Amino acid sequence: NGIQVFGKLFREQATESAIYNLGSENSIYPCVPSYHAYVSAKHSVLAVTELLAEEVPGFIEVAVIMPGLVETDLTRDVFSGMNVDDFAANVVRQMKAGEFYIVSHAYNRVRLDERYQKIASAYDRYAPRYEGDSEFDIRTLIGR
Repeated sequence: NGIQVFGKLFREQATESAIYNLGSENSIYPCVPSYHAYVSAKHSVLAVTELLAEEVPGFIEVAVIMPGLVETDLTRDVFSGMNVDDFAANVVRQMKAGEFYIVSHAYNRVRLDERYQKIASAYDRYAPRYEGDSEFDIRTLIGR
């Protein structure tokens, strides 16, 4: 809803504006076991944001914020997470730098690398690169 309403307004105004979507570390790997709906929704936030960034005019900045566990009133009694003020300062610094992927929890890099290594390994074994392999690339085909 927010993207539709504000995206239309931002387009019509044609002035510098920004859309920041709130993903999660669950946007890049399923880190919360048995939370299927939550994890799939956060994966979707990342995908929608990546597509949106390609489609909007240059005067609309688009980014996805992907926090891990941050200590808030909701989490304080259950888990100790990253200090909320430290998290916010890190996010603002990345926003000012114009980053697309706004990240916070360093260990997520390990999980990200593990996931993409498994995917790359599957491609290496069963769909290795070859000369002219763009013949079935969807973006190449759409561009024709």
